[in-house]
Amino acid sequence: AIPNGMDYSHLKIDSFVLKANDMVFTPTGYFGNIVHTSFREKSGFNLAQLKANFAYNDSGFALKNLLVQTDNTIIQNSIAANYPSIEAITKDIGKLYLDAEFKNSRIAVKDILLLSPQAAPYLKGFGSSVLAVNAGIKGYVKDLSLSGVQLGGIGNTALTMNGIIKGLPDPNKTSFDINLD
Repeated sequence: AIPNGMDYSHLKIDSFVLKANDMVFTPTGYFGNIVHTSFREKSGFNLAQLKANFAYNDSGFALKNLLVQTDNTIIQNSIAANYPSIEAITKDIGKLYLDAEFKNSRIAVKDILLLSPQAAPYLKGFGSSVLAVNAGIKGYVKDLSLSGVQLGGIGNTALTMNGIIKGLPDPNKTSFDINLD
């Protein structure tokens, strides 16, 4: 058992609600509209609202009109990914293509720690912080384009930038061409 945060081997979920429509499940894909999903987990994590139009198949997924809301976090807009296969990106995440846009989103460090307790040493002292995020991210992980990225909320730090990151995930090959505004 994990003392703090969500223990994915021992989940205890209650008050689970799922409302959806236009659901289509085929051997090659899943599509539909999640109108509302919510639940509470024994760790204290409370998913107050999840809604999205979704599509998934063997080579990608898309979440449009996305809204994820907890007691402290709100993530909204869209994210899509394409890949040759799950096996291919397991071997080389650089082959993953992303197209994401986050607008007026806020991510609470408290929620990060509930979902990913192993991040605690890196976020020590920031447990009550909330990250403000606006961002456009597009391209292969190995060649990402960032547009309109605005980050703030850790202490007095605020960052606005556009640019390109090449070479991920290999830190020895990664280069940044970033314009800070």
